[in-house]
Amino acid sequence: MIINDPVFKILGFGLSGAYKRNEVLAQNIANADTPGYKSYDVNFMSELKKILQEEQDNLPLKVTNPLHIKNTPTLSENFKVIKRNEGVYTNGNDVDPERENAMLLDNALYYESLLGSISKEFTIWMNVVSEGKK
Repeated sequence: MIINDPVFKILGFGLSGAYKRNEVLAQNIANADTPGYKSYDVNFMSELKKILQEEQDNLPLKVTNPLHIKNTPTLSENFKVIKRNEGVYTNGNDVDPERENAMLLDNALYYESLLGSISKEFTIWMNVVSEGKK
């Protein structure tokens, strides 16, 4: 079943994390002129790496290629929003609009690449299903 496929679970987790990060970065940009505002971020990539490593260590499964996903991870989408605590400007906030926009663009590119990967996975599944009918 596609829903239980580990690739879809990981890609879905990445999409959810990128979406949440986009919200946080947009909030930072919106508050760039707010005195005393502190910028935030969502670091879901390190959480994903940690979870995948823990799952890999818990139950080693036989794989034929070291690049194969070893387990279906249990992924929680309760992303931690963290304060960055970087340099402070004269109005007391630490939002650098140029940096935030660059991070937003980077995140958007990551999100688009995940959508492309999901599209390719669906194409593979559709080919399997259509070829299975013959």
